[in-house]
Amino acid sequence: MYMSIGNVAKAKRHQASSRATVLIGYIPAVKLDCFTHEERSLAGYCLFHHCMALLLHPLIAAGNDGVKMVCADSWIRRVYPILAAYVANFPEQCLVACCKENRCPKCLVAAEERGDVLDSVMRDTETTMDVLQRHKVGQHRPKFEEMGLHSVYKPFWAEMPHADIFLAFTPDLLHQVHKGVFKDHLVRWCQQIIGEEEMDARFKAMPNYPGLRHFKKGILTVKQWTRSEHKEMQQVFVGLLTRAVPSQVLVVARSILDFAYYAQLRIHTADSLEALQTALSVFHANKEVLKELSIREHLNIPKLHQLSHYVQSITLFGAADGFNTELPERLHIDFAKDAYRASNKRDYEEQMDLDSDSDSVAGCDVSDAATPHTTYAEQSQSTHGDIPTRRRVRATPEILSSGRKPGCLARFDMGLISDRPHPARLRTLDGKFLESSEGRCLIVTVAGLRVAQVHAIFSLPHQFGTYTRALAYIEWFTPFRAPDPYSGMRQVSCSLLDPPLSPQCCSYSCR
Repeated sequence: MYMSIGNVAKAKRHQASSRATVLIGYIPAVKLDCFTHEERSLAGYCLFHHCMALLLHPLIAAGNDGVKMVCADSWIRRVYPILAAYVANFPEQCLVACCKENRCPKCLVAAEERGDVLDSVMRDTETTMDVLQRHKVGQHRPKFEEMGLHSVYKPFWAEMPHADIFLAFTPDLLHQVHKGVFKDHLVRWCQQIIGEEEMDARFKAMPNYPGLRHFKKGILTVKQWTRSEHKEMQQVFVGLLTRAVPSQVLVVARSILDFAYYAQLRIHTADSLEALQTALSVFHANKEVLKELSIREHLNIPKLHQLSHYVQSITLFGAADGFNTELPERLHIDFAKDAYRASNKRDYEEQMDLDSDSDSVAGCDVSDAATPHTTYAEQSQSTHGDIPTRRRVRATPEILSSGRKPGCLARFDMGLISDRPHPARLRTLDGKFLESSEGRCLIVTVAGLRVAQVHAIFSLPHQFGTYTRALAYIEWFTPFRAPDPYSGMRQVSCSLLDPPLSPQCCSYSCR
């Protein structure tokens, strides 16, 4: 169990080495064989809440009476810490909310209505505790069953001051969006429509582009999926499905991916939240096609229902990337796996606890060093304020195998290249100027961009002049066409009827 404070910047909190998130205790994971099969689940619920009550008991007095703390400006102030947000995956949210896993831990939607668009009543602490106490003495059993509760009469959050545990549950991008709705559901639905082999072949056939992963071996050979693989699949998934699935299924896929991209924005506005809700509405408006194609009999999917609470949670607590379960997964390495390896494997629980108290586990910094053996041009690119990454545009001819040395297939990357000087103001592909109230551009696409395939990257001898940029021999594609009404993507093809823009040399900016 980890804990952090709310006035730490999320960028700092996401760094495991910053120690902004600390370990406060270990929750026992026992089989409870001393109980019968029917009693085992409830006993596990009660054990969890008892352990959490012991861990968080100091917060009760601190939240009611306050505690004196030295602030950053050296002044001593009385602070009232409260439990504001609880980051957990869906099964643990149900465990904390004392509800069954076929119910929503945030609202009172019925189990068979989770796939519908409903404005359900939110759970609240007072009503839930009243129903639990009445059920303890044999009253209000229909209400108890209607709320889908477990017989946990002393939840750890019952005495927490100024805390609404049901409202405190935050979005989980990793398990609900990337792995849940996208990988476990959308990808499988599309595989049932076009077949696993056809989808795998389409992943292999996707052209190379700097910054996009090329699944040259497909996805069937991937044994262990991580967040990175999920995001890399999402970047090419809509284009992969074009003309392979019915148009309405393409709309369903695009709406889910639109929701995923809006949900992981680091800064939200009223417009972005409206777009997030619109993407979910588009999915619900077209989801019946999955039943018509016999892909799903119903859509009462817990993780799909959780998407309906994203706008409310983001409005209350901020962007969803600040409350992701990816950080606790990373902290498991330092506070659990490494601490266990440092023990003598006997009575390791006590040793792990002492190890965490002494803060002897150090974080590690892994650097990525790769040296490509090919001709390439590099481009520095920064996204969402991250550290700039190096993008490589490669043009490599086929290398035949020689003896035991394996050969290498030809690789000629695609790129977005401007066919005109960069304007002072950035514009969309439609040629519209877009600026925010602060004078900063909202969309970074530039009018005049053309898709091209790089066939060679070279330099000329000095007698032909001095060039500050790399030279590339490219083959142009046609200008961007109007967006497809179903996929929303712009189509291009090889430029056969545009002689002035036939294969030619151009300068390549490495900025």
